[in-house]
Amino acid sequence: MQTDAANGFIIPIKIRRAAFTDVHVPLLPLFILLSMKIVIAGAGDVGYHLAKFLTDEAHDITLIDFDQATLDEAGKHLDVMTVQGDATEFKILRQARVDQADLYITVTNSEEINLT
Repeated sequence: MQTDAANGFIIPIKIRRAAFTDVHVPLLPLFILLSMKIVIAGAGDVGYHLAKFLTDEAHDITLIDFDQATLDEAGKHLDVMTVQGDATEFKILRQARVDQADLYITVTNSEEINLT
């Protein structure tokens, strides 16, 4: 498999099968293959299931939420770091190490937080 560092995607290659047809391997984003540090604001249903999917893919996940009970429940079932607080406050974002994150996702029930 070859990678193209300029755009971070795997270059499609042809695989010959029985000399009759060609099979093309689709483009896959390189981040799928690498472990990433991801911060998710919102530990409700969407945030929880997203964190579950991403931890299953061996990514390093941090969840931010107002509700400590929601974070405790997520922490019991998922291999995630949790931070309780407002995802718009710099102190909370520093605690979650957003500056070191490869990706920051907001899936709260607050449009204001999601757009900030």
